[in-house]
Formats: sequence, structure tokens, C-alpha cells
Amino acid sequence: MEEACFAAHKELVGSSSVTDSAMAHFISPTQTNLVVGRSNILEIYDLSFDKTQILHLRHRWTLQGNIEAIAIVNFGDKDAKKLDALILTFKDAKVTIANYDHANASLRILSMHCFENK
Repeated sequence: MEEACFAAHKELVGSSSVTDSAMAHFISPTQTNLVVGRSNILEIYDLSFDKTQILHLRHRWTLQGNIEAIAIVNFGDKDAKKLDALILTFKDAKVTIANYDHANASLRILSMHCFENK
């Protein structure tokens, strides 16, 4: 019965508080991005450091779990054009490593891990 209730769950009001954030070269090696986690929402902003100092929302994804923490990693791979990847941690010891897929303009999952001791 509990699974049926979860399937019928719908979020009526989106998250308004920021859980975690980080700066990265996520979309372009020349553009700095602000990566923001808001509950189960991941947002990528372009940062502009000139006189105007504008944040421009580039992408927004709704994830299946609430983000606990965000970390940035660079694998030093020249095929990845020196772009950073994200390490996203979730409740129950779940970790996901993701980067940006330019061909589909979407989030690409590189690996998923679960570190439960059962």
C-alpha cells in the first residue's frame, strides 16, 4: 500500500530554499557556472562578472531524490574539453557522478553508487 501512495504523490509547491551550491565549468570551459541544488531540483546558471553581474538560468532538472550535497570534480580528460563533473549525494548513502551532454543539452549520468551496509 505504501508504494501506491508514493506513485500518486505530486509536488504542489516547488522548493524555495537552496540546499547546496558550487561554482564550476560545467557547460563551457570558458564560462563559469553556478550549480544550485534546491531539494530535488538541480539548476545551472551562467555567471557574468562584468559590470552587470547577471545570473542567467541555463538548465533546470527535477531529480528523483533530494540533494544532500554537491561537489565538483575534474577528471582531466582532454576529450571532455576540461569540463567539470558533478558529484551529487542523496539520502541513504547514494552518490551520482554526472556531467553535461552537449548533444542532447541534458544531464548525463556517468556512474551511480550506493554505499549501504546491509
